Amino acid sequence: MANLHLFWDGVSAPTGWTIVSDTGDAFYQNTIRGNSTYGGTGGATTHTHTTSEFSMTGASSSENVASGSTNFVVNYLHTHTIGTIVADSKSNLPNYRTLKVIKYNTADTPSTIPSGAIAIFNSSTMTGYTRYSAQDNLHIYCDGTAGNNGGSNTHTHTVSGTTNAAVVLLALQMMQILPMRIHIPKSQILKTSNRHM
Repeated sequence: MANLHLFWDGVSAPTGWTIVSDTGDAFYQNTIRGNSTYGGTGGATTHTHTTSEFSMTGASSSENVASGSTNFVVNYLHTHTIGTIVADSKSNLPNYRTLKVIKYNTADTPSTIPSGAIAIFNSSTMTGYTRYSAQDNLHIYCDGTAGNNGGSNTHTHTVSGTTNAAVVLLALQMMQILPMRIHIPKSQILKTSNRHM
């Protein structure tokens, strides 16, 4: 025979029952997942992501350098390789509300269900029960204290990282500075003579 388990939000376990979601118990701070075998555990309360892609644009600058009659335009272009990239850890827990788990001490079906016990049914109406709306839209998270809310249905991660030392590339553009020449038509080049007007 098996021991019946129910949810509970009272302070102490009812007579003939034991709370099995206190610190160190099998259900403590666990969610419940159905399985063909009782007692299996797994999963984690937090997770991180590895980053496989990272993009950035190259930085550049230019400077004019004159040497004699030649003017150089120096273009600096540098790139970085990616160093360590770290994403922070976030909780896996969705929006939840805590409930206690109680176990019937005898490996048998109890003759009566204790008043205040919380059970799961596939119908909204059941003789002797009322709908437990406090748990609406919230996952059940087993704990030694009932009625605490937590978790989130969405989350974001903060990603930080470093870049390695720059690799600098130089590009030189040479421009010849030519002397300035002014073209004056011949008709405008005049020489005065000793001539009376």
